[in-house]
Amino acid sequence: LYTWPADADPELRAGISFCFDKKGMYYDGMIATDLEDLLNSEIITEAQCQQARKYIDLIVKNKISKYNSQPLSSERLKKENQKRILVVDQSYGDMSLICGGVTDSVFERMISDAVKENPNAEILFKIHPDTLARNTESGFQKLIPEQVRIIDWPINPITMLEAVDEVYVATSQLGFEALMCNKKVHVYGLPFYAGWGLTDDKVPCPRRKRKLSIEELFYIVYLKYVHYFDPVHNQEGSIEDAIEYILQCRKKLLGQ
Repeated sequence: LYTWPADADPELRAGISFCFDKKGMYYDGMIATDLEDLLNSEIITEAQCQQARKYIDLIVKNKISKYNSQPLSSERLKKENQKRILVVDQSYGDMSLICGGVTDSVFERMISDAVKENPNAEILFKIHPDTLARNTESGFQKLIPEQVRIIDWPINPITMLEAVDEVYVATSQLGFEALMCNKKVHVYGLPFYAGWGLTDDKVPCPRRKRKLSIEELFYIVYLKYVHYFDPVHNQEGSIEDAIEYILQCRKKLLGQ
């Protein structure tokens, strides 16, 4: 779930979170995975919700994301009074798009809706970090109208989310991080976090049968479904170990 530059020290690229699913990949919206079964059935107590809220706040406060090598601040994207809408790019041909039922026409509709539904807002389109790392153009960039501002520089995802009001996504995990940041999220595919009453869903999923709070969703995904590995001690770890390890690695890489 956490990535670093390909040329970074191997220590900074160690995998620390893993999922094991007997039915399929967690991002496959076409089938009922073990994760979806858990989200449909697991009962979360108030104490567990409070525990989830503690970790959500800790992750957001420390700006921990899927991409932790990005700069934590950006003078080019300071929060302004004008409403801001973020449209999220994804890697062209990514399996989460294919398994989420997303085609080029979906991205075209998503960008068009963001512009039409927010006539007085600044519309931002964030180029995917992997696309920036390859120094190539987004496969969806040809769909972007001239009035949309393109974010084509590295920026920490949480920093970026804090500077916007609403988010439009296909299947990107950034949509889940936006929910953690208490943003309104419009979803055009079938990622794991859609269909539970937290997002504005453009694609119905009748298999997903109940509404969840962000704390319930987080607890089931991050504390019931995901397994953590402690690369320092070469043993199974906890979410606390993962958070601490990420912060240590980021300090080594960015000095922050």
